[in-house]
Amino acid sequence: MSKTDWIADADLEWEILDDYCQRKIMAYTEDLMIVKVHFKKEGILVDSFTPMRADFIP
Repeated sequence: MSKTDWIADADLEWEILDDYCQRKIMAYTEDLMIVKVHFKKEGILVDSFTPMRADFIP
């Protein structure tokens, strides 16, 4: 991977999920997803994982 394939954090906008949580999808392929998540004070993580692959086995 060359440096030209990199994504700079500053180049991505935060996606506002609600009043307490925002995220940036940093990388995404068929096999991997990297997400940066920011919680404000009193923010709560709700388990809402939805498998993206048909062969996902919890």
